[in-house]
Amino acid sequence: KQWYQRRVRGNVGQGFLLELFGTLLWVYVALAATNELRGSVKSNIEYPLYVGLSFIVLHLALVPLTGCGLNPPRSLLANAFFGSVEGYDWVYVVAPLLSAVMVGFSYELIFSNYYTDLSSIYM
Repeated sequence: KQWYQRRVRGNVGQGFLLELFGTLLWVYVALAATNELRGSVKSNIEYPLYVGLSFIVLHLALVPLTGCGLNPPRSLLANAFFGSVEGYDWVYVVAPLLSAVMVGFSYELIFSNYYTDLSSIYM
């Protein structure tokens, strides 16, 4: 195998869960970093810093294990040009999309009461 081919170490289920939770964490960080109700961010330079650092940390953790998809178009494009993962391409598409749906439904449920309480303090 070449360096550019993605591979899933272990079984496909483990790779799916790693990609699912990696994307889940990344989207949570992105939503939390850009939430105006937090009140703790003082400048606009911190938003991309939080998102970029979390992206780097997740890549450092997931590249040796799954090749780190996190972004379906980037994963599919790399596999289209440089080779496939022998039938595991669906992991890099389904896991990030499912985690985005999970975050979309759960973010407000988990953090809405907390941010409502904080908004009364900061506003």
